[in-house]
Amino acid sequence: GDVAPTQIYAAGKIIALEPYNTIVTVNTDAASGDVTQTHIAWRTSADIPDICSPVSNGKLVWILTSGGTLTAFDLTDGSEVYSQSLNMEFNASPCIVGDTLHLLSIKGTMLLAETGRDYKEIKRLELGEKCHASPAFAPGRIVLRAQNNLYCIGNMP
Repeated sequence: GDVAPTQIYAAGKIIALEPYNTIVTVNTDAASGDVTQTHIAWRTSADIPDICSPVSNGKLVWILTSGGTLTAFDLTDGSEVYSQSLNMEFNASPCIVGDTLHLLSIKGTMLLAETGRDYKEIKRLELGEKCHASPAFAPGRIVLRAQNNLYCIGNMP
């Protein structure tokens, strides 16, 4: 199928999404050749994103649909940990900095949430400008490309 979200690597697994269809995780231990039958760790069909890439902290993996559903799965077995409707739209992929999920909506709202097994919002920050691109991070800074401006937010030396 058409694969728009980027695959990621976490805890010895490749996590790949086929939009609207399936998540597949593949174990990467020293195998070669066709590992379709031998190395699939888990797969699941759920509300799969068409744009946003997954993110993982090595224990959980989160997916975010453009319609605003954030779902966390256990990376070990693929069991759904939670699914949370955020009531906003997203094109930017979720990011993790430390123990915090960063979720940037199309309208420019940055949701900060804990990376635990329950959805817990920490705060919302309003940029006041539309955003479609995923944020980038550098030590002490976040870079946001918005519709009309490029922002670098953080502590300056």
